[in-house]
Amino acid sequence: MIRLITYPLLTTFVLLFDINAVKNSRGFEVVGSREPVRAEVGDDVVLPCHVRPEFDVTRQTVEWKRERTVVHMFKSRDDNPDTQDLKFRGRTSLFRDKMTQGNISLKLTNVSEADAGNYTCYVPKMESQLNRDNVTLIVADSPSPDPPHLSPGLVSGIMILCLIGLVCLAAGFILCKRQSMCPAQNTRQSDRQYPDKGQDRVDGSPLKHRGQRRQRGQHRQHQQQ
Repeated sequence: MIRLITYPLLTTFVLLFDINAVKNSRGFEVVGSREPVRAEVGDDVVLPCHVRPEFDVTRQTVEWKRERTVVHMFKSRDDNPDTQDLKFRGRTSLFRDKMTQGNISLKLTNVSEADAGNYTCYVPKMESQLNRDNVTLIVADSPSPDPPHLSPGLVSGIMILCLIGLVCLAAGFILCKRQSMCPAQNTRQSDRQYPDKGQDRVDGSPLKHRGQRRQRGQHRQHQQQ
């Protein structure tokens, strides 16, 4: 009997409390962000939204949507994942310790390119024409790593080393070319200066003629004697 009486009274008290909360919400407004929120793929971001002036929204229903998709639902003082889209499940949360001050910002983790778009924060039970506002999320690809930066001094040093290498290569080529030509030049000069020497190398015929001339000279000397 006591339970039958207590339950209706408790329900009536809660309803009256919620009605007072709704009445007290008159004159308040939901404020999002005029500036877009920018993020890169894989980042965690906060989509800012709050009630102005400060108002305890822990007894209110708070909805976050991206177009018609339910991103996050807070109802009866707790998150309600049953109505949440599967793409956002496990990646969204509100700042519970700041909701008494009217903060209904949404934290979204592990952002992807598909998360980009226009988000709406909405407090449906607040008796105000300004019970919702928008936040735009822009998601960009992760930047590629910058190429290694070379200081001007290092670049100058590399250029000087390359120039020295080219000079050494050219000098070596010229030296090798001269050395390959020198034996032929020396041979031609030796042949010009000592023609008999060249013939000696071929068949030895000049030595033979010289011996014959000596024998003839000795023969003439004997005849004269």
